[in-house]
Amino acid sequence: MSDAPEQGVEMAEEKKPTDWGKKGFQWLAILLALAALILGSQLYFGLSNARREGAANSAAAFATAIVPLLDLKNKDQLHDGDTLQRVVDDMVRIKGFTLCAITDTKGAVLASSDRNNGVGSKFPDVDPTTASLSGKDGGWEIVRPIAHGEVKYGAVVLRTN
Repeated sequence: MSDAPEQGVEMAEEKKPTDWGKKGFQWLAILLALAALILGSQLYFGLSNARREGAANSAAAFATAIVPLLDLKNKDQLHDGDTLQRVVDDMVRIKGFTLCAITDTKGAVLASSDRNNGVGSKFPDVDPTTASLSGKDGGWEIVRPIAHGEVKYGAVVLRTN
């Protein structure tokens, strides 16, 4: 006699074991992906805030450091007209800003790394008397008034990526 069941007789249905290993792995993968998403977003926003604060601090330092040159310019003792231009070009080249500009108290450009903002033209959307920090083109634009005591010289404008 053979061990094969007869054709008309059905075997008792075998119970399939639950595949807990597979389901557990799927849940673990979902939880890890969720944790990575949360941590990644916190890291991104943390770095974004650090970049913003760093740019704001750079603008404050630059506004303080440029005072002696602007003081000489206001007293007609800065005989090299390209000095301010070299300073803003160096800020972009060395420090990695996308734009650096210096304006006078009325908002007219004294020097700008963007040659579209010619010397003497009004810098767009800048109030040289008010500090501001705004998002622009995926980066930050910082406007920082330049003053020493009660003497106001204008403003610096920095943009980052």
